[in-house]
Amino acid sequence: MPTIEDLKQLVSETKPEEAAEMTRELLAAGLDPMQVLEAGVMDGLSEVGDRFAAKKAIVLDLVKAGVTAKACVPLIQEAFPEGQGVKHDKKIVLGTMLSQHNIGKNLVSTMLSIDGFDVIDIGDGSGGDDDDGSDDDSDSDEDMTVAAAARKALARAKAKAAS
Repeated sequence: MPTIEDLKQLVSETKPEEAAEMTRELLAAGLDPMQVLEAGVMDGLSEVGDRFAAKKAIVLDLVKAGVTAKACVPLIQEAFPEGQGVKHDKKIVLGTMLSQHNIGKNLVSTMLSIDGFDVIDIGDGSGGDDDDGSDDDSDSDEDMTVAAAARKALARAKAKAAS
């Protein structure tokens, strides 16, 4: 039977298909979803981050690790029993100004969702796919002031909260 340590290794080696399959197996075997997330996926991501900090990995490795984690996280989220956790009546709005911060933002979003918060993800300020349904990508990173970015983010959050 695979172990959480095996999952951690697959995430660290950035193998999304294998990591997703092992996540399925671990959850089917009855392992705690939070333990699979923390000790398997997040610790594997940390290893990649440590290698990057030691200049033994490149940015592409960080992106691949994020893709690997993204393959596992929805499986883990589905494994959490409905209504077992605390449900908060507060909404949390998350977004980034730089698309390379999406990995961290997505992990924070996952952890908050698991903890019962209603998370509204407004995407990033890159002008790319913000998942807000609009075709407005006229703001480039260099033209966007902090105030303009905040106004745009607030409008996205209001639109998502209303839907």
